[in-house]
Amino acid sequence: MAAQVSEHLEPWHKLDDKVVLVTGASSGLGCDFCVDLAKAGCRIIAAARRLDRLNSLCHQINNMYGYGTLRAVAVELDVSADAVTIDKSVQKAWDAFGYIDTLINNAGVRGSVKSPLDFSQKEWDDVFKTNLTGCWLVSKYVCKRMCDAQRKGSVINISSTAGLNRGQLSGAVAYASSKAGVNMLTKDRSTGTMIGVGHESQGLYCLSAPTTPIACSAVESPHIIHQRLGHPSLQKLHLMVPSLSNVSTL
Repeated sequence: MAAQVSEHLEPWHKLDDKVVLVTGASSGLGCDFCVDLAKAGCRIIAAARRLDRLNSLCHQINNMYGYGTLRAVAVELDVSADAVTIDKSVQKAWDAFGYIDTLINNAGVRGSVKSPLDFSQKEWDDVFKTNLTGCWLVSKYVCKRMCDAQRKGSVINISSTAGLNRGQLSGAVAYASSKAGVNMLTKDRSTGTMIGVGHESQGLYCLSAPTTPIACSAVESPHIIHQRLGHPSLQKLHLMVPSLSNVSTL
């Protein structure tokens, strides 16, 4: 029994050499995902706009494995760009290791926080291009390549409680609406394909100290804190985390 429990408490025991593409990898959660997954044995494709930060991150990861070992590659990717540009960036990411096992759609922005009557169309469009359209396009081009290569894979979309029926951020209607769209996109794509698709609503559980501006603002908002489902310990978190080879149960 003890051996079985010990095995279940090891969250990353099946991830050796899995190739993971992480968007928004130059800072915050995206950077943390890259480092933690690299420690678990994954090969990392770190994607974002700030190539200098990505190069520094990949250098850090590659040094963990010793000289001459390539475990992380930086790819410039602006998820708010047009479809053609995103497709080209995804191709570079795919070519880095010859395939992709898992995509983590982490890139996102909160945008302005104010009355919806005061939003400009540009402010609204900028949030949706990054949070929803970019998520769709990156997923589309990664999944098309997975299907063409007849490879099973996983897609994890990082969402927010702001897109659910609880935890709304007052004045952040564009952000909340875009995250609600991410939730629906995830539900739609989780059926009918061989790609396992799941979403993690940031803030649904308080997993650790916040590191990003959006997360910090959420922690400081009492009405969001009280609407979380729980605050599990790291041991419980280990039991909740599935293998990235199949995240359709998220």
